Amino acid sequence: MKEANFSKEVVDEKMVFIDGLASIREAVQLMREQGCEALVVNKRDETDAYGLIDIKAINEGVIVPNKRLEEVSVYEISVKPIVTVSSDLNARYLPRLLHQLGLQRIIVEDKGELLGFVSLKSLIFRSLDG
Repeated sequence: MKEANFSKEVVDEKMVFIDGLASIREAVQLMREQGCEALVVNKRDETDAYGLIDIKAINEGVIVPNKRLEEVSVYEISVKPIVTVSSDLNARYLPRLLHQLGLQRIIVEDKGELLGFVSLKSLIFRSLDG
Protein backbone atom coordinates (compact mmCIF):
# COMPACT_ATOMS: atom_id res chain seq x y z
CA MET A 1 0.00 0.00 0.00
CA LYS A 2 1.27 3.48 -0.80
CA GLU A 3 2.54 4.96 2.46
CA ALA A 4 0.13 7.25 4.22
CA ASN A 5 0.40 8.23 7.83
CA PHE A 6 -3.23 8.80 8.73
CA SER A 7 -6.62 7.58 7.61
CA LYS A 8 -7.60 11.14 6.63
CA GLU A 9 -4.94 10.93 3.90
CA VAL A 10 -6.63 7.98 2.18
CA VAL A 11 -10.23 9.25 2.17
CA ASP A 12 -11.20 8.91 -1.45
CA GLU A 13 -14.95 8.54 -1.79
CA LYS A 14 -17.29 11.46 -1.42
CA MET A 15 -20.22 11.03 0.88
CA VAL A 16 -23.75 11.47 -0.38
CA PHE A 17 -26.53 11.85 2.18
CA ILE A 18 -30.15 10.68 2.07
CA ASP A 19 -33.16 10.93 4.35
CA GLY A 20 -34.16 7.70 6.09
CA LEU A 21 -37.77 8.13 4.94
CA ALA A 22 -36.78 8.11 1.25
CA SER A 23 -37.73 5.03 -0.75
CA ILE A 24 -35.14 2.57 -1.98
CA ARG A 25 -36.03 3.66 -5.52
CA GLU A 26 -34.95 7.20 -4.58
CA ALA A 27 -31.77 5.83 -3.02
CA VAL A 28 -30.86 3.81 -6.11
CA GLN A 29 -31.55 6.80 -8.37
CA LEU A 30 -29.33 8.99 -6.18
CA MET A 31 -26.57 6.37 -6.24
CA ARG A 32 -26.74 6.20 -10.03
CA GLU A 33 -26.77 10.01 -10.41
CA GLN A 34 -23.86 10.49 -8.00
CA GLY A 35 -21.87 7.46 -9.19
CA CYS A 36 -21.59 5.98 -5.71
CA GLU A 37 -22.25 2.60 -4.10
CA ALA A 38 -23.19 3.79 -0.60
CA LEU A 39 -25.20 6.57 1.01
CA VAL A 40 -25.04 8.04 4.49
CA VAL A 41 -28.47 8.16 6.12
CA ASN A 42 -29.06 11.49 7.83
CA LYS A 43 -29.69 11.75 11.55
CA ARG A 44 -33.31 12.46 12.47
CA ASP A 45 -32.20 14.76 15.29
CA GLU A 46 -29.14 15.55 17.41
CA THR A 47 -29.57 12.44 19.58
CA ASP A 48 -29.79 10.10 16.59
CA ALA A 49 -26.94 8.31 14.82
CA TYR A 50 -25.96 8.33 11.16
CA GLY A 51 -26.80 5.23 9.14
CA LEU A 52 -25.41 3.63 5.99
CA ILE A 53 -27.06 1.97 3.05
CA ASP A 54 -25.18 0.31 0.22
CA ILE A 55 -25.72 -1.93 -2.79
CA LYS A 56 -25.30 -5.07 -0.67
CA ALA A 57 -28.03 -3.95 1.76
CA ILE A 58 -30.37 -3.16 -1.14
CA ASN A 59 -29.74 -6.57 -2.65
CA GLU A 60 -30.28 -8.40 0.65
CA GLY A 61 -33.20 -6.29 1.89
CA VAL A 62 -35.12 -5.63 -1.31
CA ILE A 63 -33.98 -7.57 -4.39
CA VAL A 64 -33.53 -11.05 -2.89
CA PRO A 65 -36.86 -11.00 -0.96
CA ASN A 66 -38.49 -9.74 -4.18
CA LYS A 67 -39.85 -6.50 -2.73
CA ARG A 68 -40.62 -3.43 -4.80
CA LEU A 69 -38.18 -0.53 -4.63
CA GLU A 70 -41.05 1.83 -3.77
CA GLU A 71 -42.37 -0.15 -0.82
CA VAL A 72 -39.20 -0.16 1.30
CA SER A 73 -37.80 2.91 3.05
CA VAL A 74 -34.10 3.53 3.46
CA TYR A 75 -34.28 3.37 7.27
CA GLU A 76 -35.70 -0.17 7.13
CA ILE A 77 -32.55 -1.71 5.68
CA SER A 78 -29.81 0.73 6.66
CA VAL A 79 -27.03 -0.14 9.09
CA LYS A 80 -27.15 2.09 12.11
CA PRO A 81 -25.07 3.33 13.83
CA ILE A 82 -22.25 3.59 11.33
CA VAL A 83 -18.72 2.45 12.08
CA THR A 84 -16.17 5.24 11.92
CA VAL A 85 -12.45 5.60 12.46
CA SER A 86 -10.51 8.58 13.68
CA SER A 87 -8.80 10.73 11.08
CA ASP A 88 -5.57 10.19 13.03
CA LEU A 89 -5.66 6.37 12.85
CA ASN A 90 -2.59 4.98 11.13
CA ALA A 91 -3.79 4.05 7.63
CA ARG A 92 -1.93 0.74 7.65
CA TYR A 93 -4.57 -0.63 10.05
CA LEU A 94 -7.51 0.06 7.74
CA PRO A 95 -7.35 -3.08 5.53
CA ARG A 96 -7.12 -5.34 8.59
CA LEU A 97 -9.98 -3.51 10.35
CA LEU A 98 -12.23 -3.74 7.28
CA HIS A 99 -11.47 -7.45 7.04
CA GLN A 100 -12.11 -8.11 10.72
CA LEU A 101 -15.44 -6.25 10.64
CA GLY A 102 -16.51 -7.72 7.29
CA LEU A 103 -16.94 -4.26 5.78
CA GLN A 104 -16.27 -2.94 2.29
CA ARG A 105 -15.92 0.68 3.40
CA ILE A 106 -15.58 2.76 6.54
CA ILE A 107 -16.13 6.42 7.30
CA VAL A 108 -13.33 8.63 8.56
CA GLU A 109 -14.31 11.28 11.09
CA ASP A 110 -12.52 14.16 12.72
CA LYS A 111 -13.95 15.54 15.99
CA GLY A 112 -17.46 14.40 15.06
CA GLU A 113 -17.31 15.66 11.45
CA LEU A 114 -17.62 12.99 8.76
CA LEU A 115 -14.79 13.43 6.25
CA GLY A 116 -15.50 10.66 3.73
CA PHE A 117 -15.30 6.98 2.93
CA VAL A 118 -12.28 4.75 2.66
CA SER A 119 -13.08 1.61 0.69
CA LEU A 120 -11.33 -1.71 0.60
CA LYS A 121 -11.27 -1.41 -3.18
CA SER A 122 -9.44 1.93 -3.05
CA LEU A 123 -6.92 0.60 -0.53
CA ILE A 124 -6.14 -2.37 -2.77
CA PHE A 125 -5.86 -0.18 -5.88
CA ARG A 126 -3.62 2.21 -3.90
CA SER A 127 -1.27 -0.72 -3.17
CA LEU A 128 -0.47 -0.87 -6.88
CA ASP A 129 1.01 2.62 -6.67
CA GLY A 130 3.38 1.84 -3.82
